[in-house]
Amino acid sequence: MRTPQAVRTSALIAYALSLLAAVVVSYLLHLLLGSAGRGGFNDLNPGGILELLAFTLTFSNALLLTRQSFKLPITTLLSGGIYAPPPAKNFALKLPVLETLSSLEFDGGLALVAERGRVVGLFDSSNDQTLEWGSVTKVSGNIAVTELRGALAKHAFVIIADGDVVHGVITQEMFIGGFWRGGISR
Repeated sequence: MRTPQAVRTSALIAYALSLLAAVVVSYLLHLLLGSAGRGGFNDLNPGGILELLAFTLTFSNALLLTRQSFKLPITTLLSGGIYAPPPAKNFALKLPVLETLSSLEFDGGLALVAERGRVVGLFDSSNDQTLEWGSVTKVSGNIAVTELRGALAKHAFVIIADGDVVHGVITQEMFIGGFWRGGISR
């Protein structure tokens, strides 16, 4: 899983590769046509229209290929890395902390179970089950929020934690709703 800075760098590289490929194809077509095209800017001519069409098609297809190869969000790719997804810890929903004995009375979804101030598990009130802390899916808070797609495809929720500091939880519903883009309010 990548940080927002790594996603930004990948998008810049993918954008640059796509642009370079489009310029090279357009230039090769320009040479093939005997340098008559010039992009069609001096006068409207078929060679220039072909060059612009080749540039546009090559650039678009190269963007699609690099997006699949680099696994990038489209907004990050099209901005050339200027816009990057935020870190997951910014959007993690805070979890209440329960002492072990009070977990039987909680009915508000997910809650951290603590003993003597240390997290030992996660209580899920939907199926009245306490999960061991070691078996809960956790990711670093510095991970880009879009990188949670793989973990959330396998699990209903992901805990966002850095060591002993728990930032919160991100659920499948929150992710699918596009909460970081203003979709579902927390």
